[in-house]
Amino acid sequence: MPPPHRATDAGLPSPGTPHGSRSRLTQWIDRPGRDTPMVLAWIVAPVAFYFHLLAKFWFDAPILDDYETILGSIVRLRAADTAGAWLGELFALHNEHRIVVMRLVALGADSLLGHTDFRLLMAVGNLTVIGLFALFWAEFRDDASAAVLGAASFLLLQWSYSEAILMASAALPNIGVVFFSFAAIFFAGRSTGWTLAASIACGVLAAGSQSNGVFALPLAALACLLGGRRSRAAILFGAAAALWAVFFATYVPPSNHPSVLAALTSPGVAVQLFLVIIGGIAPTVPTALLVGAALLVAGAALWQRGFWQAHPVVTCWALFILVSAAAATAARTGFGVFHASRYAIYSTCLVVIGFLGIYWATRPWRATTVLAACLACGAISLAITFVNRVEIAERAYRGRQLVGVASPGETHPTQYLGIQFPYHPQAIDRLVEAEKAGIYRPRMRLLALPAVRGAANLPSTSRTSGHIDSVTPNGRRVTVSGWTDASAVLSRTFTLAPAPVEVAPRFDAIVVREDVARQSGNDELVHAGFRIVIDYPSEQDARQAAAFLCVAVSAPGIPDTLVFRPDVSCPPGARQP
Repeated sequence: MPPPHRATDAGLPSPGTPHGSRSRLTQWIDRPGRDTPMVLAWIVAPVAFYFHLLAKFWFDAPILDDYETILGSIVRLRAADTAGAWLGELFALHNEHRIVVMRLVALGADSLLGHTDFRLLMAVGNLTVIGLFALFWAEFRDDASAAVLGAASFLLLQWSYSEAILMASAALPNIGVVFFSFAAIFFAGRSTGWTLAASIACGVLAAGSQSNGVFALPLAALACLLGGRRSRAAILFGAAAALWAVFFATYVPPSNHPSVLAALTSPGVAVQLFLVIIGGIAPTVPTALLVGAALLVAGAALWQRGFWQAHPVVTCWALFILVSAAAATAARTGFGVFHASRYAIYSTCLVVIGFLGIYWATRPWRATTVLAACLACGAISLAITFVNRVEIAERAYRGRQLVGVASPGETHPTQYLGIQFPYHPQAIDRLVEAEKAGIYRPRMRLLALPAVRGAANLPSTSRTSGHIDSVTPNGRRVTVSGWTDASAVLSRTFTLAPAPVEVAPRFDAIVVREDVARQSGNDELVHAGFRIVIDYPSEQDARQAAAFLCVAVSAPGIPDTLVFRPDVSCPPGARQP
């Protein structure tokens, strides 16, 4: 076991070291963890980068559980006409969770702004990551230098848990439950009177964030027992018993989840899933298995060095993560072995604890070692975020696809596109209810009805874009389908040729083309598709025209454009891409 804390344990020079022999960089690196301005200086870069990415990728739209847990909950809470009905909705189960905190925050934010902004809810949830760092800082400020704490902040503030970061109904429950549980355990280990009340309050908030929050108060009591404070432990055990009684009074296991007994009947799958969850900072199942196993080995090594015995609060933090991972394993083994980034906050916390534990067990470090650790942690943080960049961008792209479409002449949505929810009718019901209640309205896209005309020749232009997918004659009618890069919100004019002036083409439909929007990176082109019908005097005229029919489109701000038709020169001699 390392000797009791000395100045050198925090990376500081021993009293006999001549001050003049140390460079300014060394002095800066060796500043203690109690030096608040220096710690803040060390964490500026990772905090700024983390929230820069959040501001870059967030979106003001519901996805997945947001439809029921945010929009549906706010509508029902507002509509509750009795206190009992309001409380019943507030404490209602969502799967195995009672998401009271998230519902209250969503309702409060909606009341404050006058509408729901999903970006604000993401921001509130992600602020709890800063709270987690504050707890690590408070616990290790006597043991670690400011630079070492800065290195730990790099490990914490990366984007391995992007599913929790970029989902309004997941940020506060998934990250917040860890923060509130760690806070409950941290305050339980303090000696002042108010910290007991703070511990109980944070334990209640943890249980109201996610179901694994019910473990916070029992572990807070255990931290007191490990610290020899039996009377405080008894109070916390009593508070935990009362909380469990309330939480499980009307608890019903989710019917859409597999039985927890699957963990007993498939122990090999359960062990692998447990390791993947605690190693989830790595992006794939094989790498997460290795990281999970390595973290357990590191934990055993730290036990031999006396780290856990010297830090009962940190011990209970680690136990909370392990118990939470075990509970998730029991509830999800029936789904098989899978990697879900929402659980990576557990792995991240274990990595931070492991790093600080290794520092504690091997201190003091030379200034060059501390600097190398900072650079290594920074590189690891950037690498983790870089490896997850595709998932992050894809999640942001999908989240930004939601749009309310108003047909020409309408001001309210007649269609919703880009819904990220398995059951579209249910999602549409929530969106309609939210708009009627003034809670939320997705960004609107007012589509303009295009003009269509026939002509003997197309306008002269060298610009070609879009694609004619099919030209289909059926009797006297020809149907033309394709897409163009002229947005459907513009006043477009389609010209078809050859089509005699006496022939009247008709615009039949605006066609959704998510493939075009995705490939082009322009979500306005989700309405790029068109379908036009033309009635000719005879079937022979229709067949002859279909063989050579071409389309051009014009719109304000866009030059006349030929829509590319494979194997047909439009007009004759025009350059084809």
